[in-house]
Amino acid sequence: MTVEPPHIPSRFTPITDLNDPRVADYRDVKERQLLPEFDQSASPHHTTAQHPGKFLAEGEVVLRMLLRSRFRTLSILGTLPRLLALDAELGRLAPEIPIYCVDQKLLENLVGFNLHRGLMAAGLRQPPTPPAELFARAAPGRPLVALENLVNHDNIGSIFRSAAALGAGGILLSPQCADPLYRKSLRVSVGCALHLPFARLSTWPEGLHPNDTKGLPQVARPLVLALTPASDAIDLDSARTRLIETKQNTIILVGTEGPGLSPEAQRFSDLRVRIPMARGVDSLNVAVTTAIVLSRLAIPET
Repeated sequence: MTVEPPHIPSRFTPITDLNDPRVADYRDVKERQLLPEFDQSASPHHTTAQHPGKFLAEGEVVLRMLLRSRFRTLSILGTLPRLLALDAELGRLAPEIPIYCVDQKLLENLVGFNLHRGLMAAGLRQPPTPPAELFARAAPGRPLVALENLVNHDNIGSIFRSAAALGAGGILLSPQCADPLYRKSLRVSVGCALHLPFARLSTWPEGLHPNDTKGLPQVARPLVLALTPASDAIDLDSARTRLIETKQNTIILVGTEGPGLSPEAQRFSDLRVRIPMARGVDSLNVAVTTAIVLSRLAIPET
């Protein structure tokens, strides 16, 4: 018995050749992430208004978040079953955005690894968000989260997910932080990095105190809370009580795994805060720490 090949809707463009230039953005994903247009460090000299660069989104959940975000979708690549599962969303795309349909095995060979999700998209980065715009978003119960030198993509993605879920106003990144739009960070954030605004500070830690607010509403200087397991720091509940009483805008400052916050960042903070822990355990994962603190200090919008 002859098996009829699956019908491919006319909206989808079949790809049968790994060297097809139309899917160059997806070819050997691991290597392409190292190129300037897929900049991991999001260095300001790579991401400009003229050349904002690209990013890759993988998986159905992240792709749905991309389609609802402010970022422009450049193209979509997937297997026929995965594309058909998104038929309603893809039907609302502008007709000039290409949707490439490939065989699963070809997709794995194309991107350079076994992609079980069978679905990817290329997006266009936006020019860097001015930090002053994020400072203007901070409000009592809506803190900003500042990350110092975080380079682990899982931690960054997890922090973005928690920050979006728990009501943070945005994320501030030190110059050495990894890229929130790197494909693994984006995947772990379940696409929240496409919706929660973030800005990379050019000076650290001095940039945590805003001074460039031209054209924006009056921005009150936020209280910087440095998270540390040090025994001489005040406990989280005491910090929460103070913030409720004073109604101050807040920045929650966290450091990388192992070393934690630098001495310079801690000296620059207004308050050092710790999470009480059982004896014999000296610290928590940075993403877990951030989620716990946000659950106490932020008020999610409903």
